[in-house]
Amino acid sequence: MLSDQIPLDAVLGRLVTGLVRRIQNGESPMELYHVVVRAKSVFNAWKSRDKQTLLRFLEDEAIRRGLGHANPENEEETQEEILSVMRTIGGEEVESRVRQRCNTVENSLIRVEDLEQKVADTVERAFWDASYEKVKSGDFEPIYDVLKHVRHCMRALLSAAPITRNNFEEHFDVEFIEERGRNNALTKNDVGQLAIYLVEHIGRMHAPIDDSDVLPWVEAVKKRADDHLSLQEYLPEIVYVVRDSIFHLRTIYRRIVNATSSSDSK
Repeated sequence: MLSDQIPLDAVLGRLVTGLVRRIQNGESPMELYHVVVRAKSVFNAWKSRDKQTLLRFLEDEAIRRGLGHANPENEEETQEEILSVMRTIGGEEVESRVRQRCNTVENSLIRVEDLEQKVADTVERAFWDASYEKVKSGDFEPIYDVLKHVRHCMRALLSAAPITRNNFEEHFDVEFIEERGRNNALTKNDVGQLAIYLVEHIGRMHAPIDDSDVLPWVEAVKKRADDHLSLQEYLPEIVYVVRDSIFHLRTIYRRIVNATSSSDSK
């Protein structure tokens, strides 16, 4: 009844074979139900020799195969084999269009293992942008918060060097900045000198391999601190200085961990 030489028959034959195998493997009624529902449109297309319905089914299957889904009907059938069948049924134009769509879908997806990091990066970026906008609108509270946050990061990173840590805390006086701000006495120089102290300290901590990334950043922050800007113009930029400082501190931390791991493995 079915001929392997006729594409419509060949596709239906694979579906039937797959369904029989699932029954023999004792799969649950619910799993079998979903297979039958998916196969019904192909069976109806086979009865009416409806190539368009069959091509739509094959297009969906080609995309599913490209995204790494298991093939429930025939484990040996690859995306390329499906596209070959589509070329036989619908011609090169159909095959080319579906191949292009497969590539577009695959390239637009985030790998599962990257999703958590992407969400974290998005949330973090939103935090810094929101803090920047608040400071720009005249709310100084986020400045105090982010400065305390980077101080906490420095404390953690310098925990094995208590003298250096204490010296940093003595000079990185966020409470002084906060008090001056609440008393409307904060100046651009107060904030600029604190920013310069922070980035110069990070510049001395980083590994030489990171010179090309860190040193231009340190010089840019120092230059900006010396520019003739009002406090209102300059203060929002400190949010991003702190953001970049934390980024470089993470790099320093990773270098330390990698160096420690290499030493332990010897």
